[in-house]
Amino acid sequence: NACGNSITCGSCSGGNVCNGSPAGTCVCPAASCSGYNCGPVTNACGNSIACGTCTGGRVCSGSPAGTCVCPAASCSGYNCGTVTNACGNSLACGTCSGGNVCNASPMGSCVCPAATCGSYNCGTVTNACGNSITCGSCSGGNVCNGSPAGTCVCPAASCSGYNCGTVTNACGNSLACGTCSGGNVCNASPMGSCVCPAATCGSYNCGTVTNACGNSIACGTCTGGRVCSGSPAGTCVCPAASCSGYNCGTVTNACGNSITCGSCSGGNVCNGSPAGNCYCPAPSCSGYNCGTVSNGCSSASCGSCVTPQLCNGNPGTCYCPTPSCSGYNCGTNTNACGSSANCGACGTDALCSGTVGTCYCPTPSCAGGRCGTVTNACGASANCGNPCTSAQVCHATYCTANTWYTYNGNCVGCVGTSNGGYCEATKLCQVGSSTGPTIGPSCPSGYAWTSGSCYCYFGGITRGYTSPGSPVAPNTVVYYYCDAGQVRSGNTQGTCTNGALNAAFPTCNPPPPPPPPPCFMAGTRVKMHDASERAIETLSPSDVVWGGERVLFLDVERAPRGTRVLSLDELNPKPWVTTGHTFVAAAGDLAAVDPDFAINADPALDGYVRELSSDTMLVAADGSYRRPRLKVEALEDPALVYSLVLEGPSHSFSANGWMVTDLYPRLERFPEMTRFLVELYRVEALRMDSMFDTLAMEQDDVNRLEALLTDLSLVVDRHWPVLLGTDSAETAPSMWSVNMSASPGINSTLSFVGRFPSPDI
Repeated sequence: NACGNSITCGSCSGGNVCNGSPAGTCVCPAASCSGYNCGPVTNACGNSIACGTCTGGRVCSGSPAGTCVCPAASCSGYNCGTVTNACGNSLACGTCSGGNVCNASPMGSCVCPAATCGSYNCGTVTNACGNSITCGSCSGGNVCNGSPAGTCVCPAASCSGYNCGTVTNACGNSLACGTCSGGNVCNASPMGSCVCPAATCGSYNCGTVTNACGNSIACGTCTGGRVCSGSPAGTCVCPAASCSGYNCGTVTNACGNSITCGSCSGGNVCNGSPAGNCYCPAPSCSGYNCGTVSNGCSSASCGSCVTPQLCNGNPGTCYCPTPSCSGYNCGTNTNACGSSANCGACGTDALCSGTVGTCYCPTPSCAGGRCGTVTNACGASANCGNPCTSAQVCHATYCTANTWYTYNGNCVGCVGTSNGGYCEATKLCQVGSSTGPTIGPSCPSGYAWTSGSCYCYFGGITRGYTSPGSPVAPNTVVYYYCDAGQVRSGNTQGTCTNGALNAAFPTCNPPPPPPPPPCFMAGTRVKMHDASERAIETLSPSDVVWGGERVLFLDVERAPRGTRVLSLDELNPKPWVTTGHTFVAAAGDLAAVDPDFAINADPALDGYVRELSSDTMLVAADGSYRRPRLKVEALEDPALVYSLVLEGPSHSFSANGWMVTDLYPRLERFPEMTRFLVELYRVEALRMDSMFDTLAMEQDDVNRLEALLTDLSLVVDRHWPVLLGTDSAETAPSMWSVNMSASPGINSTLSFVGRFPSPDI
């Protein structure tokens, strides 16, 4: 109640429940499907509810209540096979017999199936219940076999109707049916019969071939002299040649085999008609024009030569022999057929007594203003007296204008000449001459009057003073010098005081004697470009030696007594070259017996020339290498020696069969060349100047000087940049110029070209 007291008022039965509305009333609740999947559910008080239906063939079962279950399958209407209901339960309903199978239509009925071929390839197949099927047929001669059943197999071959050969049936099985004998072969038609085949030539080229069973064939004949041989059978072979009927020569048969049938003797030859007979032929002079030709069994004359020609064999050809120089030492000996021999040349100023003859020394000529004793190069002298005028003096065998002056009674210098102030003890001095200075009354004692002034004079080029022969103002310092190569001792300078030098001149010692020149003796053979050989002293500028180098000039020296000379082999046993000359060595360098002499001549050779000994391998003219057999001697008398200066580039030539170098291997490496050329210019210029002073130059002098100066100008022009020490191509002014038209009959002008910058020159 409202204040909390309670009382039990009873309970409901029959499935009813106590309801609150109206409160305390028993009512029947609604039925519930809880725990049920199918079917109707009725509760205790009678209320019902439908709880669903079963699917898939299942049925609603009461155990447990309201559950869907699958009923058992049934064979009703089936007599074979397995029956499965809708929800999957199955039941076996029996099997079929006699080859029948359970058919699905009509359901569960036993029926006989159609037959199949399975593994059968041929024949007819019948199954267990009587149905049949045809499984094909065999081809290619095969047959259907029963083991394994339905298989196509090839039957064994049969010899029926065959007596030889091999029988093969349609499907390929074979059987040997025997062989044929006696050379017979198994024929195909008639089939399997033994028959004799036709014969064949096979490897036979000739003859008849018969086979084993008797058939034959002709295999051809041999040609060209060949015969049919049995080894190898049926081969054409060439038989051996025979000498039958021949006694010489070679016999060759129709097919080419040969045999030697002997030879002829005594100059006889084998003739072909009649074949193989020896006979003596007539000798022939073909290719010969002199002598007698003999063939051994007969001879013939080929003519004779016209005197003085000789026959160079027997037989041979006519040639013009070189004439002999026996009894001659100069000129050219020419015989009647035109051959010439150079018998040598005479020394300077010597003459030959004829076209060919002996050398003699002529008396020198006094023509051309010569005076005093004139001696030529070969030693002959002539006393030319003193044809000089009072204004001239005899100087160096020529009358020249006296332009010398004196100081205190001594010859001290000159003015106005190209002689450079050179004084000789024999030269007269003249004071007050028109060309020289005079002693002026207004000058102090010892001074000379020149151009209105007083000067101190001194000089002499032999002393080598500064400006020799030139005036020096009082109290001027003068330096002393010696000539090139001389050794100076004493004072080096002085002062011009009161017309005299206050210090004595130095002492100038002469230079040491030069070493022997590296040159060749006369007669040394030089190989020329045409392979001929000429004596070295006969060469001249523009000649071309072996190897193609042109001769610039021939240098001539005088070797003093005692100069060492040598020879190198037995072919030239007489010494022919000085020991300072260089030879080309096989090692590529140079060699000399006295290498110091070669280096003294050309310092640039230092390090390139070694000592020549008998073990040194030298280069011969033919390019081979040889060791010399050295033989050294000393000259008993002075002798002229010669050497070449070549244009280059190798500067080598062949002398007596050995390769040697020229005098100056390289012009720019040899300063003596410059001094040599300058000195030669100076000497010839002075000579020409003195000749023109007297207009006494002869035509021979002109010709000789013109040729010499032309050669010298060629050398200087060609090597001007080298001599000048520069690469410049400039042309220096002429130092001398001589008008040759001053001499009668001469219409040319020669210029002496002085292109050297040194003031000493």
